[in-house]
Amino acid sequence: MHTALVLRHATDCQRNDRLNAQLAFAERLCDFHPEQAVAWRAAISAARMTWAANPDTATALSAAELALTPIAAAAKAHTIHCAGHAHIDMNWMWGWPETVATTLDTFRTVLRLMEEFPEFVFGQSQASVYRIVEEHEPEMLERIKVRVREGRWEVVAAHWVEGDRNLAGGEALCRHLLETRTYINELFGLTPEQVPVDWSPDTFGHANTLPGIDVRGAAKFLYCCRTGDLTRPPVFWWESPDGSRQLVHREIAWYINAPGPEHATKFLLDFRAATELKEWLLVYGVGDHGGGPTRRDLRRIIDMNSWPCFPNFRFARVDAFFAKLEKEGARWPVLAHELNCEFTGCYTSQSAIKRANRIGETACNLADAASALAHQLTGRGVRKQRLSQAWRDVLFSHFHDILPGSGVTDTRTFCQGQSQIIQAVTGQERQQSLRAIAERIDTTFAGPAKADPEASETTGRGLGAGQGRMFDGGLSRAALIGDGPRPAVVFNPTAWPRTELVTLSVWDGDADSLAGHVRDRAYTIVASDGKLLAPQKVGSGHFWGHDFVDLTVPVEVPAFGWAAVAVREEVPPVTSAVVELLIDEDGGHGHRSPNPAGLLRLRNEHMEIVIDRRNGGLARIVDRATGADLIPRDAGFGRPEVQIERPIGMSAWQLGDPRGEPLEPLLIEQVVVERGPWRAVVTQRFRHHDSTIAVSYLLAAGARRVEIASEVRWLEQGDQQLGIARLQMRFPTAAVGGAARYETPFGAVSRPHLDGREVPALRWAAVTTAQSSLVLLNDGKHGHSLDAKGTLRVSLIRSSYDPDPLPELADHRIRLAIVALAGTVSDADCTRWACEHDQPLAPVPTPVHTGTLPPRTELMNCANADVVVHQVKPAADGDGLILRLAQHGSVPIMATVTCTSALGKIAEVESCDILERKEATLTTANNGFTVAAAPSAPVTIRLRFASQSLREESGPV
Repeated sequence: MHTALVLRHATDCQRNDRLNAQLAFAERLCDFHPEQAVAWRAAISAARMTWAANPDTATALSAAELALTPIAAAAKAHTIHCAGHAHIDMNWMWGWPETVATTLDTFRTVLRLMEEFPEFVFGQSQASVYRIVEEHEPEMLERIKVRVREGRWEVVAAHWVEGDRNLAGGEALCRHLLETRTYINELFGLTPEQVPVDWSPDTFGHANTLPGIDVRGAAKFLYCCRTGDLTRPPVFWWESPDGSRQLVHREIAWYINAPGPEHATKFLLDFRAATELKEWLLVYGVGDHGGGPTRRDLRRIIDMNSWPCFPNFRFARVDAFFAKLEKEGARWPVLAHELNCEFTGCYTSQSAIKRANRIGETACNLADAASALAHQLTGRGVRKQRLSQAWRDVLFSHFHDILPGSGVTDTRTFCQGQSQIIQAVTGQERQQSLRAIAERIDTTFAGPAKADPEASETTGRGLGAGQGRMFDGGLSRAALIGDGPRPAVVFNPTAWPRTELVTLSVWDGDADSLAGHVRDRAYTIVASDGKLLAPQKVGSGHFWGHDFVDLTVPVEVPAFGWAAVAVREEVPPVTSAVVELLIDEDGGHGHRSPNPAGLLRLRNEHMEIVIDRRNGGLARIVDRATGADLIPRDAGFGRPEVQIERPIGMSAWQLGDPRGEPLEPLLIEQVVVERGPWRAVVTQRFRHHDSTIAVSYLLAAGARRVEIASEVRWLEQGDQQLGIARLQMRFPTAAVGGAARYETPFGAVSRPHLDGREVPALRWAAVTTAQSSLVLLNDGKHGHSLDAKGTLRVSLIRSSYDPDPLPELADHRIRLAIVALAGTVSDADCTRWACEHDQPLAPVPTPVHTGTLPPRTELMNCANADVVVHQVKPAADGDGLILRLAQHGSVPIMATVTCTSALGKIAEVESCDILERKEATLTTANNGFTVAAAPSAPVTIRLRFASQSLREESGPV
């Protein structure tokens, strides 16, 4: 068959091109074999003369190739391993229906070519595409399974999609491995070790901790193209801070190719020059919009393999080529740093997608933890399939043209729709799980319950039905009870104790009550130990047929546990204001004015905040213990600004050069919103063209942070004439010419100031001097920069115009926070603050009732300052609880975690890989365990309890 194909193809492949390719390859071989170069160049000259005498005939070609015989053996000592692939972008320049059609059409073509070309081997990445086939053309899946068993269809899917590696969180990257390995095993019977390659050719950068994650999920190889620097070696060991190493093959050609002579004459020999290997991997096939290898590609490979003075061309599997590289492992250099950064515009573009991702990752984490605890404490079933599907939807949005914001409008709208489904599923799973626990908690400390409020015809029966909050995991704020004591169980999702303000809602009530409307009544908060506090009223109104008032009060909640409190309708005790708002008037302008004179100060036990009343932002942050300034004075700290970028191609991907200095939006007015005693809020309203920006600065009792919440109506449109408007917020620091530290998955990295170039961060960025530290927390804003003057900036919104022309015209809610402290801070502390920012304490209303669980309980804690418990979840196989923790110091330590008797008696503890496979049995002591924890890498633990074993809920999922 091959001979016939070559003869058929001879007219297509010009004889001149064929000979010239062999001559060029032979010429370059002379450079690698100087001892034979003279003789070989004479043979090359003879071949040229033979061809020149009678060109373009088969006889001349045969004679010229015969003249190259002395070089042929050396040429055939080289091999190009040809790995067919179809790069299929998920929802990039098209919507979901086209992604489905593209996938199925591509695979249909590949299966037909496999029938025609028995030696053809094809590899396909991304679990998401196999899910498409399973859902939309299951009979095709059966044909693919046959080819997989033959070894001709290579599954190169270690992650759910070819996802972004700068903006996805650590736990989410673990779930890529777990969900994908589980699914591929169910579908094809392949073990993780049979799918060893993390296939990420088009990912726009790689965080420093990724090897420590991948290798714990059996992805010991990485195929990539974009590593931030084209001078990096084509093969190297990539080492993460914990010492884990992953073998990387960096593509030196491209991951979308049509096989041709240049792959031998240039790339193969370039690869040999860099590695001393005579073998190279050629990834070929039409891509981006799918397609894969063509019939022409396959014929060309077969044809070039027949050329006598040219390398061997072999149809090959990717894993086999990596195995060859692994055998030569001792010769490869080691790189121990991040592989960044490309396409810095992608850290901000399409901000709604990034916000949806943060909400989705957090919501899935919280739902997992609540579900696991509810089952352990109450026997409630784990809805494994629903939680798994929610995670898979989140993982899909990590695709490298979705999460980075480099897709079209349909990309964004599909992601937004998925986000709503994720929030509904996770919100209800968390709500029902926490309510199941709350129902077992004794709340009789609140006092005797009143009669059923439904007995009153004037009582709102829904009690605030369905109202939820996106930032508290979508938990409904329905009160469940009307008048009388209103208990609520406040849950702490983190494994360290927290004291924070919690907002409780009082709904409806008896409208005939002599006490009057709910907003006008007096309220007291009672803790389970009988302590009484006066709440601060922070809001009231009417919500779809229901009246409400919001009350806030500080609640101390144990580590990974709960504390019950209750709202009573009674005169509150006298409470001294912890948070003060002081206005030192000068000229009588009052507290609501565009440019008032005098000072406006917010003060709690630890900090004093001075508002810049003339220009906006904060003028000072003062440590009250020492009187030291924690920020430069009068520098517009926390003030919004608009940077205009010059027009640039691929505007979603790339930042344009700045067009002058940033513009300062006009300060319209300043409003004192809340005055204490538990928190104070000042809102500054700005305007830029038709866009409005309201920035609220909040200081709470006991806090060492300033909450900065912005509500933005952004109406700026980017275009090719005016450029791109970028809303950002500036935070001047004293770190002139310094560096900043940025969170990465399970770790962090220090970067120099780069004179304002943007770099990525997950949830926090920190700037530290010898005197003070500033930590910036975000809710999904990843683009950060530090300039030579020490100003840290975070980009909030970018009006890119290509490929989505209007990605940001909307109302935006943005939550930032600044932690300001004297002295230095640890990565672990920064990470804990980021967790608190994303995962506020969660109040769950419940009636007055007896219960078997106490009203205040700690379930778990970790004794190590540098260790953070990132996740608690049901085991994927239903056998026990899974803990994920990470050590955020710089050297290996032993981490100790202790569970209380309320969680159950531990029967067995295992250390596992990310796929939850046992690695070792750990010794238990004091209902806890100690485990080795390397820096900046996940540690996965399975806990089995004697009192309860997790099981999947029967019935609908």
